[in-house]
Amino acid sequence: SCRILVRADAGEWERRAATDLAKYMERMSHVEIPLIDDAGKIESALQNDEPLILVGQLALESNPELAAKLDTADPLFRESVDYLRGE
Repeated sequence: SCRILVRADAGEWERRAATDLAKYMERMSHVEIPLIDDAGKIESALQNDEPLILVGQLALESNPELAAKLDTADPLFRESVDYLRGE
């Protein structure tokens, strides 16, 4: 089963994005997608081969190429990402 992962110390908007994602995925699929925000459980989930959706800073830390692509993205998009990061 799929899980959504977000850092335990995620900011308000990052956590809201993860919560909203879980809520709307459940509405569309009629399947509850667990939201994991415990550091130990995140580490364990990252070691498995099950499908995961990483949200916010956790996604950027796990995929440096994504962070690099965001740095070269359209300026308006970058502003939105920076806002969500709390920068």
